[in-house]
Amino acid sequence: MGIRYWIMGVVLALGLATGPMGAALAAESVGEPATCGMCGKEMTNAHVGFVLVQPDGQEERLGCAGCGLAMLKDAPKGVKAKTLDFMRGDEIDARAAYYVRGSSFTACCEPSFLAFSRKDEAERFTKGFGGTVMDFEAAYQAVHAAHHHPGN
Repeated sequence: MGIRYWIMGVVLALGLATGPMGAALAAESVGEPATCGMCGKEMTNAHVGFVLVQPDGQEERLGCAGCGLAMLKDAPKGVKAKTLDFMRGDEIDARAAYYVRGSSFTACCEPSFLAFSRKDEAERFTKGFGGTVMDFEAAYQAVHAAHHHPGN
């Protein structure tokens, strides 16, 4: 019984340090490492996650904003999308975020898509690490243009 409370304490501490999505990832990692629902890679960076929330409340976790934006294409109506502000690790509405595409920081997949709650912070980030700042719609279109397969 004592070990269970110790593990719960560690998960809570990680959650306080990495934000709400980080706590969920930490809880999942007590057993097997969490993997991205899109690309299958292990989710190791707490500041780049993406979550699709189904109308029934069920959540699907993805390793990065690029994978999340790609999964939105086939998502049913009413799905909410959340991502993490790369600078702070705070959970934000993915549709209100600004994205940096193609910086020298690679999260999960390439080109990388990093989410920011503020456009000015995204722009400052590109000055040091490269990439292009996009709003949600432009990032969504860019992901789908890159993943387009002729004949489909």
